[in-house]
Amino acid sequence: MKVGDRVTPQTLVGTDWETGKSVAAGVHGEVVGVRFLGGEHAFLVFIRPDSR
Repeated sequence: MKVGDRVTPQTLVGTDWETGKSVAAGVHGEVVGVRFLGGEHAFLVFIRPDSR
């Protein structure tokens, strides 16, 4: 996952650390930011949804 990637609602963006469940984008859009917070065990993906 990198800035500029296109996503659909089904695009896998990660796994929930606590539940182990897959997390999907949930929208059609473009990745505008990606950040990893090691101390928090968090991988954040920022998605700008397509306008309707």
